[in-house]
Amino acid sequence: MKKERKYYDFYVQCMLDGEKLPKYLDGLCEVFGEDDKYLSLFTPTYEDCIEYGVYTWFYWADDGFTKASYFGETRQTIVLFLAAMHEEL
Repeated sequence: MKKERKYYDFYVQCMLDGEKLPKYLDGLCEVFGEDDKYLSLFTPTYEDCIEYGVYTWFYWADDGFTKASYFGETRQTIVLFLAAMHEEL
């Protein structure tokens, strides 16, 4: 039986699509769900948003791009880290 690799498979698909999240998604929370306990480790607090000048938590980890749908280096690192945590690599 093949083990589910949700983080790694998602990473590979985004890289094949040219580092873009699927069109209907606006961020990693929509991909894995806001209640993903592991993804929540990387979600900034209100204080983080103030300190780092993040306009809204919807755009966290956007690497300075204006669109949240970009799968930039920070999001790539987060997803690969989650894949490693789940022994998907």
